[in-house]
Amino acid sequence: MSASSRTTRVIVVLVVFVLVAAGFVALRARSGPSGTIEVTGSASATGTPDTVAFSIGVVTTGASTAAALRTNNARTRALEAALLAIGEPRSGLATSGLNVSSITDAHGQVTGYQVDDELTVTSHRVGHAGALIAAALAAAGNTAQLSGITYSITNQSAVLARARASAMANAHRAASQLASAASASLGAVRTIVDDESNPPVVLPGVYGFAAVKAASVPVQPGTQSVSVTVRVTYTLR
Repeated sequence: MSASSRTTRVIVVLVVFVLVAAGFVALRARSGPSGTIEVTGSASATGTPDTVAFSIGVVTTGASTAAALRTNNARTRALEAALLAIGEPRSGLATSGLNVSSITDAHGQVTGYQVDDELTVTSHRVGHAGALIAAALAAAGNTAQLSGITYSITNQSAVLARARASAMANAHRAASQLASAASASLGAVRTIVDDESNPPVVLPGVYGFAAVKAASVPVQPGTQSVSVTVRVTYTLR
């Protein structure tokens, strides 16, 4: 056999091998998943808040910064003592703001000074929220300023679990319907992206006065909703 014939034979064998390999790859591609589908599922679950938080500002004016701060410090200490006296732990009290500013008249002349000391109260005794607010306002005095009340759920695990299960079921239902409409069947889950939303329950801010000391302020925690949205990618067969 001539050298040219042997060369031609080798080339033919290589071409056949390449074609067989290409056919094998194509066969594997056809036998695998033919595509994917991504759907979104949303759901909500509710729970009862177990934590209440509010901020109360102690506002004091004086002829000098020292005088205003001295009076404000005394009122703030009285506020803290009143809350501790009705069973609130010191760990639930936190200074969230302190501001000292001058007071001027219409001509820009300084006529006095003002001190604002804000205390944030966080309590797990939701049922005593009204008594806490009343005690805080009575101790802080007539210039006290109470901001919005916020209710929240400390441990959301159980509520989130219910919301996630429902969201995944909704996603699977939607994917099955779309796959059926496309004459395909649903395969395994490829990816899951979990988004949750937990807006706190906030009551509008109010101004409080010492006159409320005789009675508890009526507030209701209601229920809190936790929302979950999942984006799920399935394979199609």
